[in-house]
Amino acid sequence: MKAWDIALKDLILSWRSAFALIFMFGVPLLVTGMFYFMFGNITTEGGFDLPKTKVVLANLDQGGPKFQFRPKDLAGARQATTLGELIVVILESEEMRELLDLSY
Repeated sequence: MKAWDIALKDLILSWRSAFALIFMFGVPLLVTGMFYFMFGNITTEGGFDLPKTKVVLANLDQGGPKFQFRPKDLAGARQATTLGELIVVILESEEMRELLDLSY
């Protein structure tokens, strides 16, 4: 019963503290409001435009004897013998082409 008494006393002290009330209710509302004003007009202007990321690709992987994966798990994957080749296949895929600008 002592644990419940201590917990009740701490809850009562928390509700009496202005500092605790500000951090329990004021700060979350303030942060939510800030994010609304920073990113709130994205949907009304027609969307979010993400620029392509420039990536320089150098595959220097020598591979190992126990590399195994199922090519059918990846769309458009060819038979890769090293993990480096698998990463190249993923980065060159149709889904990544609109996000990445690859150079070799």
